[in-house]
Parts: sequence; C-alpha cells; structure tokens
Amino acid sequence: MSMHNSATFSVDQVRKSIASLPVLKRNHRQLPIEVRKLSVLSLSDAFIPFECQTNFAHNLLRAINSGKLRRDAAGYDGKLLDLGRTEAKKDRKVFSGFMPSSSVDNSSLSGALMGYPRMGKTRLIKRALLTVPQCESREGLAQQINWMRVACPVTPSIKSFCSLMFDQFADLLGKPEIREIFANYQAMSEKMPSQVGQLAQMHSLGCLVVDDIQNLRHANQSDRLGILSLLAELSTEAGVPVILVGTPAAYEMLQGEARNAALCTSYLSDVWYRHENNDGWKQFVRTLWRYQWTASETPITTEIEDEIYHACQGLTELAVKLYQQVQLSKLKEEELSGGSAAPISGIFIKQTAGQLFNHLQQHLDAIRSGDPARLSAYEDLKPMRSEAKRMQAESDEKENDKAKKEANPESGEDLESSIDRLAFDLRHKKRLTDVTEQLAKMLMANAKFKAERVEYELEACARNLKGGVAGDPVAFLIKIKQGVKEFEKRRNAQTGRAPRVYEGAIHDDGDMRLNKGGGGTLAKLARGIHATKTASG
Repeated sequence: MSMHNSATFSVDQVRKSIASLPVLKRNHRQLPIEVRKLSVLSLSDAFIPFECQTNFAHNLLRAINSGKLRRDAAGYDGKLLDLGRTEAKKDRKVFSGFMPSSSVDNSSLSGALMGYPRMGKTRLIKRALLTVPQCESREGLAQQINWMRVACPVTPSIKSFCSLMFDQFADLLGKPEIREIFANYQAMSEKMPSQVGQLAQMHSLGCLVVDDIQNLRHANQSDRLGILSLLAELSTEAGVPVILVGTPAAYEMLQGEARNAALCTSYLSDVWYRHENNDGWKQFVRTLWRYQWTASETPITTEIEDEIYHACQGLTELAVKLYQQVQLSKLKEEELSGGSAAPISGIFIKQTAGQLFNHLQQHLDAIRSGDPARLSAYEDLKPMRSEAKRMQAESDEKENDKAKKEANPESGEDLESSIDRLAFDLRHKKRLTDVTEQLAKMLMANAKFKAERVEYELEACARNLKGGVAGDPVAFLIKIKQGVKEFEKRRNAQTGRAPRVYEGAIHDDGDMRLNKGGGGTLAKLARGIHATKTASG
C-alpha cells in the first residue's frame, strides 16, 4: 500500500502497511526439514509493529507529505543555477537545475528518535519509507527525491558525511557526474555543505533520515559542529525535514546544541527504552509464536512468555533471534532422532538464551537491574536525566515496599510510623536534590557554562557522594563551587578579566551561611536547602 498521500491514511492503515510476516503454507509442519529451516530464518524479515512504532511511522509519513506541500506552495522562480563552477575553473563540469523562489523553514517537521539498540528503530524507518516512492519525475523541473536515508559513518568528518550524500544523489538520480563534480579528491570540505543544501533544494528533498547519529561522538569538535550545522540548515533553509535516529548516547550531544536540541522535543520525537512486559509485549510474542515450523506444535504458556521476556528484556530483535534459535535447535533434534523432538519448554528457552546472548549478559543484567548507575556504564544504555530520576524513584519505592514487608507485623503502631517515616524521607530526598541542583545550575549559569558542561558537572560531582546529592548537599555544592572557580581562573588567565564576585551561599568550609550582603537568588536557594535539610532530618 502506497502512503504517498499519507495525510489521508489512518494510523491503522499505516500499521498494516509497515507490518511484515512470513506466509504459513498449508501443512507447513510436514515440509522437509531444510525447507522449514529456511522458513524459520525468514523470521528475520518479520516486522510486528508496536503502538509507539505505528504512531511514529504515521507522523513521519505525514511530515514528508506536509513538507512537500509547503515546498510546492513556495514555487520555482525559473532561475537556473549552475553548481560546481568557480571563477578559477569556468570550463569545469557543472550540474544545473531550477531553484525554489524562496526558502522554506520545515524545522517544525523535524525530529529525533532515540532508543536502546535492538529496539527495531532502523527496521521501522526502512519499512515506513518504503511505502513512499523515493523519486518522482516533474515536468520542466529536476527529478524530485521524496526521501533519503544515510547512516552516519563510525568516524565521521564533514567531508565524509557530505560525500555520502553526494553518493546518494548520484545513485538515486542515475547521474554519476555528481560524484565527479562535488565529491572528487580536490573537493573543498568548506564548500560541500552549501552544495548539499543546493542539491536538496533543486530536487525538493522531502525528508532526510540520518541513522546511527550517536557516531558523531567520535568526530572531532569541528566536524561534529559542522555536521550538526548542516543538518540544522537543511531543515531551516532548504526546507528538508530532518529525522535523527540513534541510541541515548546521542541525546546529550544534541541537547548541548541549541539549534539541534529542538529536534528532541518536536511532535516527531520519541525515546524508546525497553518494552515493558505488558499487553503490547505479550501480543508481540504471541503473534511471533504462531510462526512455528516444528513437527509438533508447542502452545505458548505463561512460563514461556516470562522466560522470553527475562531473556530479552523487551528488546524485539533479541526476541526474534531467540525464537529462531529455539526452533532451529528443535529441528536439529528432529533431524537426529528421525522425526521427533521434545516440546519447547521454558527451561529450554532459558538454556538457549544463556548460550545465544552470552556476550550481552552484562548489558542485559544492567537493564534488568533498572539501576541508572549500572546503565550509565554503557553509553548506548545511559538513560536521560528525567528517566534516571524516574528509575531511581521506582527503585526507592521498591525499597519502601521491601521495608514494609520486613517490618514486624505484630507491632502495628511501629509499622505504621516506619512506613510514614520512609514516605517522608523519600519526598524530602527528592525535594532536597531538586533545590540543590537548582543552586548548582545557577552558580554555573553565572559563570556562563555551556549546557553540556552543566550536565557533565552535575553528574561528575554527584557520582562519588554516598546517597547522591541529597546524601550530602553541602559537599556537592562545594565541589560545584570549586569547579566554577577553576573554570573562571582558567578563563580569566586567557582573557585578563577580573575574578567574579559571588553573592554568598555556600562556603568552602561546608558552612551553609550567607556572605556579607548575600540576599539574592542564590542566598534564597541556600536558605531553601537549609530548611529542607532541617525538615527531613
């Protein structure tokens, strides 16, 4: 089903168009074993969309269609532009085409999809884009490219990234001269971004998807900023909706750049951690389970569902790989025994998963723990601050429940007071953390720290404190203040500025008193910390 005019299609129609399942032939369990093995392997191409995936695909297709309508409304002024010619080389090959009458800002149609590896992000994007013709002919104008998808190189540079895009233009348009003109060995990297933008406008590029955007972490600062600037300009100047796809490792990098931070908050943005073990996940597993090619059917049970979730932790690609390996192992049993094999059991699934995912056990254990600190040890699993706080609150709640169960049930009055005290402590711990971090952010804002530096300092200063920020807010703020002083000392040495004088709040000796004349916002926050700490103590 073509979704080219996706604005007229419902979410349910989009779901059907992106779903993909193997065909179960009649008497499929009686087919030769080799044929059944191939059928099991075909599950790699299956795609069973979740609600969040269907909604994202619908929004993506709507963005492509809306972007096209906006550009068409702008029109073309008949101005023919020759790309690739310079004053120094007037006889060199050029690439010509008509340009739009005016630029179109489609930044509101751009977005970012971040999520754990093996959550099916790339599969979803590919399935959704394939419902739209990639190229279309236009009378009197250059061929239109409705969408383009590029994967960010592992070690990207502005030149390698632009060359990837030139390769895509050349392949899609069937014009290898684009490589010769724009991506030859003499090409100047500083001119490449503007040429990419001009080609995108000339061919009315409908959407650019950049996958594996987390790889930008490995670029040097100049190249990283250059690529992010190119993507922002494609969206705001060339009218190209830009969709960034990657792991949570890319999120902080994007948040540090104001122009790209907006991508993370648009209607076309989402963050996918693991799928919870809820009705949506169970429906996914039950649908997958129907595609079974063993000689004897094994009905799905609650035990099997629980073992699959425990092994895969809600990561869809792992669930598919596990089910494939389970079936292939059973087919091998049939082959060796001459036609029969034991039914699939929860224990067998657990054993198979242990062997299949041995290299991933540390990552899976971190996900199972729900501990933000353990997850943060792996860049691609590191939760955002808001998610980390939610996970910590959930962990605190579990500890609270555990304490309730361990309390002596015979002393009713003591149990009730213990529960009240725990609830009180949790509330004030969160409040104390929030107020202390507010003060720290203001100290760093006064010193003009960049956004990414602020987040880094907050995490670094809290990392080695027992009990986190709330465990010792004074020590936390002393570390922040020392960091600010060192930062300003280095900056003043470079610029020759006089040292900044702060209104008092926290002294290096740990005393939470006010400096003389300290009656401003920082002082008020210090009083708030003192009041909160006193109340919770």
